Amino acid sequence: MTRHDQLFVIRLWTLKSEPFLKFKEHLDLILTEKGEKVEELSVTSKSLKEAKEKVKQLRALQDASKNEVEEIESRVSSAKKKNRRSSDVSLVTADDLADMETKKQHLRLALKS
Repeated sequence: MTRHDQLFVIRLWTLKSEPFLKFKEHLDLILTEKGEKVEELSVTSKSLKEAKEKVKQLRALQDASKNEVEEIESRVSSAKKKNRRSSDVSLVTADDLADMETKKQHLRLALKS
Protein backbone atom coordinates (compact mmCIF):
# COMPACT_ATOMS: atom_id res chain seq x y z
CA MET A 1 0.00 0.00 0.00
CA THR A 2 1.42 3.33 -1.03
CA ARG A 3 1.63 6.39 1.10
CA HIS A 4 -1.12 7.90 -0.98
CA ASP A 5 -3.35 4.89 -0.37
CA GLN A 6 -2.65 5.05 3.34
CA LEU A 7 -3.64 8.73 3.49
CA PHE A 8 -6.75 7.96 1.50
CA VAL A 9 -7.74 5.17 3.92
CA ILE A 10 -7.03 7.37 6.92
CA ARG A 11 -9.08 10.18 5.41
CA LEU A 12 -11.91 7.80 4.59
CA TRP A 13 -11.83 6.35 8.09
CA THR A 14 -11.82 9.85 9.56
CA LEU A 15 -14.79 10.89 7.45
CA LYS A 16 -16.72 7.79 8.45
CA SER A 17 -15.79 8.00 12.12
CA GLU A 18 -16.54 11.73 12.51
CA PRO A 19 -20.32 11.25 12.70
CA PHE A 20 -19.77 8.38 15.11
CA LEU A 21 -17.52 10.51 17.32
CA LYS A 22 -20.00 13.39 17.24
CA PHE A 23 -22.79 10.98 18.11
CA LYS A 24 -20.71 9.51 20.94
CA GLU A 25 -19.94 13.01 22.23
CA HIS A 26 -23.64 13.90 22.08
CA LEU A 27 -24.59 10.66 23.81
CA ASP A 28 -22.02 11.28 26.56
CA LEU A 29 -23.43 14.77 27.07
CA ILE A 30 -26.99 13.43 27.29
CA LEU A 31 -25.94 10.72 29.75
CA THR A 32 -24.11 13.30 31.88
CA GLU A 33 -27.18 15.57 31.92
CA LYS A 34 -29.38 12.58 32.74
CA GLY A 35 -27.08 11.67 35.65
CA GLU A 36 -27.25 15.24 36.96
CA LYS A 37 -31.05 15.24 36.71
CA VAL A 38 -31.25 11.89 38.49
CA GLU A 39 -29.04 13.30 41.25
CA GLU A 40 -31.26 16.42 41.51
CA LEU A 41 -34.33 14.21 41.62
CA SER A 42 -32.77 12.09 44.33
CA VAL A 43 -31.98 15.17 46.44
CA THR A 44 -35.48 16.55 45.86
CA SER A 45 -37.03 13.21 46.76
CA LYS A 46 -35.01 13.07 49.97
CA SER A 47 -36.06 16.63 50.85
CA LEU A 48 -39.68 15.74 50.17
CA LYS A 49 -39.46 12.68 52.42
CA GLU A 50 -37.92 14.79 55.18
CA ALA A 51 -40.64 17.44 54.77
CA LYS A 52 -43.36 14.76 54.91
CA GLU A 53 -41.83 13.34 58.10
CA LYS A 54 -41.68 16.82 59.62
CA VAL A 55 -45.34 17.43 58.71
CA LYS A 56 -46.21 14.08 60.30
CA GLN A 57 -44.37 15.05 63.49
CA LEU A 58 -46.03 18.48 63.53
CA ARG A 59 -49.47 16.92 63.12
CA ALA A 60 -48.76 14.56 66.02
CA LEU A 61 -47.64 17.55 68.09
CA GLN A 62 -50.76 19.45 67.05
CA ASP A 63 -52.98 16.53 68.09
CA ALA A 64 -51.19 16.28 71.43
CA SER A 65 -51.63 20.03 71.93
CA LYS A 66 -55.34 19.80 71.11
CA ASN A 67 -55.73 16.99 73.64
CA GLU A 68 -53.89 19.04 76.23
CA VAL A 69 -56.10 22.07 75.54
CA GLU A 70 -59.23 19.90 75.88
CA GLU A 71 -57.94 18.52 79.18
CA ILE A 72 -57.19 22.02 80.49
CA GLU A 73 -60.60 23.30 79.36
CA SER A 74 -62.21 20.37 81.17
CA ARG A 75 -60.29 21.21 84.35
CA VAL A 76 -61.26 24.88 84.07
CA SER A 77 -64.91 23.90 83.60
CA SER A 78 -64.77 21.64 86.67
CA ALA A 79 -63.10 24.38 88.69
CA LYS A 80 -65.78 26.87 87.63
CA LYS A 81 -68.52 24.44 88.68
CA LYS A 82 -66.82 23.90 92.06
CA ASN A 83 -66.43 27.63 92.48
CA ARG A 84 -70.14 28.19 91.71
CA ARG A 85 -71.10 25.53 94.27
CA SER A 86 -68.80 27.13 96.84
CA SER A 87 -70.27 30.55 96.11
CA ASP A 88 -73.79 29.18 96.47
CA VAL A 89 -72.84 27.65 99.84
CA SER A 90 -71.26 30.90 100.94
CA LEU A 91 -74.38 32.86 100.00
CA VAL A 92 -76.61 30.46 101.88
CA THR A 93 -74.30 30.71 104.86
CA ALA A 94 -74.33 34.51 104.65
CA ASP A 95 -78.14 34.49 104.49
CA ASP A 96 -78.28 32.10 107.42
CA LEU A 97 -75.91 34.30 109.43
CA ALA A 98 -78.03 37.37 108.74
CA ASP A 99 -81.14 35.46 109.78
CA MET A 100 -79.42 34.25 112.98
CA GLU A 101 -78.31 37.79 113.79
CA THR A 102 -81.90 38.98 113.44
CA LYS A 103 -83.12 36.18 115.72
CA LYS A 104 -80.41 37.08 118.29
CA GLN A 105 -81.58 40.65 118.35
CA HIS A 106 -85.19 39.52 118.82
CA LEU A 107 -84.10 37.25 121.69
CA ARG A 108 -82.14 40.07 123.37
CA LEU A 109 -85.12 42.34 123.11
CA ALA A 110 -87.37 39.62 124.47
CA LEU A 111 -85.00 38.98 127.39
CA LYS A 112 -84.79 42.69 128.25
CA SER A 113 -88.53 42.98 128.44
